[in-house]
Order: sequence, then structure tokens, then C-alpha cells
Amino acid sequence: MGLRTHFGVNVPVILLGLVILVLATAFRVGSELTDEQAMTV
Repeated sequence: MGLRTHFGVNVPVILLGLVILVLATAFRVGSELTDEQAMTV
């Protein structure tokens, strides 16, 4: 039971970490696109 509870607590933390990684990647790609667009103008 203790293991199950510990795992249950970790799942939201792992999901939150994945969401943060996805957002960070999206912002990085958006920033790179903005930089490229600024260079071409």
C-alpha cells in the first residue's frame, strides 16, 4: 500500500514535468522563429 501511495504522488509530478518540458520547447521554437523572421526583414 505504501508503494502504491508513493507512486500515486509521483504521477502528477511527472506529468507536470512533461508539461513544463513541452512548454519550454514550444517557447524555444517560437523564439527561434521570431529571431529568424527579424533577421529576414
